[in-house]
Amino acid sequence: MPDGTIVGHIHLWVGGIPQAEGFYHDVLGLDVTARRTGATFFATSGYHHYLATNTWQRRNAPKRSGTITGLSSFDLVSKMTHCSHFQECSGLVRSTPGSECV
Repeated sequence: MPDGTIVGHIHLWVGGIPQAEGFYHDVLGLDVTARRTGATFFATSGYHHYLATNTWQRRNAPKRSGTITGLSSFDLVSKMTHCSHFQECSGLVRSTPGSECV
C-alpha cells in the first residue's frame, strides 16, 4: 500500500479468541464491543469496532512464521494528541482502565 494509506477497520484471522482478547483488550485496553461464535470485536469510545478477530479460518493455527504469506503487522493510530492517563505496560503504551485514551 502507498505510504499514508489509512484503513478504517481491520479483521484478523487468529489462532485463538482468548489469546486475542488477552492482548487487544487486557494489554492494549480496547473495549470488547461484541462477541460472536469464533469472533470478538474491539473499539474505543463506543464505536462498533475498529478491529475484529476471528477463528473462522484459523482455529488453533500456529503462530505466523516469516515464511507464510499474509499480513505481518499493522499500526493502530489514535487521533489523541495528548493524554495524562498513559502508562508503560510490557513495553507498550496503554491507557488506564476507564480513560478515553486508546
